Amino acid sequence: MVGIYIVLQNGFKGFQTTILHVHIFRGVLVFFPFLIGVYAIRHLPLGQFMTIVNLSPVILTLFAATWLKEKVGRREWISLLIGFVGMLICIRPQFDFIFLLSLAPLLDAISIAFGNALIRRYPEEPTLNWVFYQEALGFLTGVCVWMFLDLTLPDLNQLQFIPLFVVVDLIAMSMNYHAFRKVRAAKLSPWFYVQIPAATLFGFLLFEEIPQWTVVIGGMLIISGGLLNSLRLNPKK
Repeated sequence: MVGIYIVLQNGFKGFQTTILHVHIFRGVLVFFPFLIGVYAIRHLPLGQFMTIVNLSPVILTLFAATWLKEKVGRREWISLLIGFVGMLICIRPQFDFIFLLSLAPLLDAISIAFGNALIRRYPEEPTLNWVFYQEALGFLTGVCVWMFLDLTLPDLNQLQFIPLFVVVDLIAMSMNYHAFRKVRAAKLSPWFYVQIPAATLFGFLLFEEIPQWTVVIGGMLIISGGLLNSLRLNPKK
């Protein structure tokens, strides 16, 4: 879909890029930890898996301070801590450490953080190029893995929501990548946790699921952390 849009807008020259090696590296980097994570989530407690994956904003902020050379101030770290605590209150994880399987969500968190840091590293690359190469490489890698493992085709009834998922995923991915091209990574990190109260809201609207009070409090902390990091304080005169 993105490839068709690029061709209609700019022709085949729209696919031109000076960092093809970065796209290939990033596509593989993001895909394989995700694949391993899908396997691990079947064997780890969900709360433990989600807590480790949600270390991604912390890792991203460390990348921002070291590799990207961004100035990460006290307010960014406090906002991140507020969001992380809110996430823990929402999830209330129960840990049952299985060392090797616990590495899977950690690798997933590192790959997410580094993938976003790469976008910030090359802000001149168009947003749609990031989306296209990520989706194309993910698809090709997935097909290769499927053929290598000789997996069976899913039932057609299981694929009925795939088109909707693809559209939502492309919109979200485009917005996320565009944000990382324009805004410092440390500014965006605390907002990563907003997916938790957002999922709760959709659960209430679509499935009439009443959230527990801990989720409401944790969600308020998460949003507060993001807002604290985004507010522009007046400089002292």
